[in-house]
Amino acid sequence: MQVLVIINRLEELKPRQTTAMLIAELSRRDADVFVAELETIDIVLQDSDYSVRCSAMATRVTSPMESSEDVVGLETQPTQRIELSHADRVVLRTNPGRDPDRRTEHEQLLFALTAVDSIGIRVTNSPSQLARLAAKSSLFALSPEHRPRGMVSTSPDVLLSFIAGLHGECVVKPVVGSRGQNVFKLSASITDDDQATVRDLVKLGPVICQEFVPWDQPGDIRFVVFDGEPLEIDGAFAAIHRVPAAGDFRGNLHAGGTAQAIEPTPEMLAATRHAAQYLKSHGVTLAGIDLVGSKIIEMNVFSTGGLFDSHRLYDRDFVSKIVDGWQG
Repeated sequence: MQVLVIINRLEELKPRQTTAMLIAELSRRDADVFVAELETIDIVLQDSDYSVRCSAMATRVTSPMESSEDVVGLETQPTQRIELSHADRVVLRTNPGRDPDRRTEHEQLLFALTAVDSIGIRVTNSPSQLARLAAKSSLFALSPEHRPRGMVSTSPDVLLSFIAGLHGECVVKPVVGSRGQNVFKLSASITDDDQATVRDLVKLGPVICQEFVPWDQPGDIRFVVFDGEPLEIDGAFAAIHRVPAAGDFRGNLHAGGTAQAIEPTPEMLAATRHAAQYLKSHGVTLAGIDLVGSKIIEMNVFSTGGLFDSHRLYDRDFVSKIVDGWQG
């Protein structure tokens, strides 16, 4: 099996990342694994018969990796040109939210991979759907029972009016973002500083405002979903409770949060399965779902996350189950 994994930058690969764990596992399966950066993909569309040729400059993983630690240093290895027409699967692990300066390059990559997908090469996740589903506004496609009340707008006055009408706390953040950046909790008693926060956020693009979900625990829960279901092995789910650092409400690990084990409730599992089924119906089979209590606050279609700590906390090889599914 030939697999091409596409990432933002080789130098950004770290052992704890889901991407690194997937690359290591694929290499141990005797797969022919290549890793490419987003700018190395090119495409040719021939108008005579609509045939597609797509290729990439990629780094070949030359030997099985004992662990994800071995991905460090791939950027120093030579690259070679490969034709994607020979690939069995393309695994898209880029993240535009972490790379705003190259927005155009990310859009071009999705276009190229949509053409690749059209000729029968399996692309995980669906490139034609990713841009739409990456926006936090995609939450509104889910059943209201499984998500908090909210709105999206580019108007600060509309957002501030909505916040005032909630009669409680809310969370505001960019529609497209990552790693807990530019995420703020505000109250209905809007201060001058709150108004300034909303007006500054709108300058970055559309903003989503969500009713703050009360829960008897701090932070949130990250579920990994695969093929329309919460990822599970022998009764253990790939789910972590992300506990915020002192003085913060964000559970994001990159914002200082820590990962703890959690026993999901039936309500949590029902909400997560609802989102996973929706994503699968739109070609997204590997994703991360964030919940507070039993309410979904975010669907992460580019940045899955959570697998390293799930493996550590529950002693289950969740990555292997994902690769089994790809090879099945």
